[in-house]
Parts: sequence; C-alpha cells; structure tokens
Amino acid sequence: MEETTFQQITITPIRDTEGAPFRYRLRVDGNPPHMWTTPGIYNTPEEVVASFSPPLRTEYQLGILQSLQDGKEVTFSLKDAYAAV
Repeated sequence: MEETTFQQITITPIRDTEGAPFRYRLRVDGNPPHMWTTPGIYNTPEEVVASFSPPLRTEYQLGILQSLQDGKEVTFSLKDAYAAV
C-alpha cells in the first residue's frame, strides 16, 4: 500500500534592511510544489493566506495571520488544512 504524503508549508517573515517592513517568503516542500499555492515572496500576511486554493480552514488562516503579524515563522502540513477540497 502506498503511503500518502502531504506538502509542508513554511512561511518566513523577512526584511531587506533593519526597520524595513516585513515581507513573507512562502516555501513548499513536497510534490508538486505548486499545486495548492504559489511559492514566492508576498508583501502582506493577507496575500500569503489568500494564495491558497481552495482556501485554508478559518482556524489555520487566523493562526497564520497572528504569527506572521508577530514576526514569527509558520510551518504546517497541508493535511487537514483546507476547508473543502
């Protein structure tokens, strides 16, 4: 029986220079890397959360937004992350 694996998402707040506003690097580990979101750098936490399709579950969205606004890195699995698939 084949084991099912899920993509791992890491969102890291980054700054170009001290005092500059945060930007957010979204990385996807697993295959395919582009299936549910687009890896890259986003300007706001809201843009990062909006990049997922279908949308993430509400509790995931709220937790991600809060952590990113606090300047913390977020890592999670896409297993059970979606409101509807």
